[in-house]
Amino acid sequence: MKAVPRFTPGNLVRARGREWVVLPGSDGERLNLRPLSGSEADAQTLLPDVELDPIAPATFPVPDAARIGPQDEAQLMRNAFRLALRRGAGPFRSAGPCSSPKPISSSR
Repeated sequence: MKAVPRFTPGNLVRARGREWVVLPGSDGERLNLRPLSGSEADAQTLLPDVELDPIAPATFPVPDAARIGPQDEAQLMRNAFRLALRRGAGPFRSAGPCSSPKPISSSR
């Protein structure tokens, strides 16, 4: 039996050549996963002990500050953040707008 790292819900992992989000209900014997670019209908349960390649934490390249893209690329990234937040995916939650309650104005 291979030593498998423990992943908790919300972790990003790489398995089967793509990135996944770990879903609740995962334990040491099985991982409930949803593709990072997929919907809840695409969720899968993987058994780490029988996978050919080990399941590992997902890694992404660091952005290059020297490369400044055009506005349409920034707009595309903004839309991706918003869609990820609406779907409830975990990785970009800090990019969501913060709101605070508005004060109640007194009426005359």
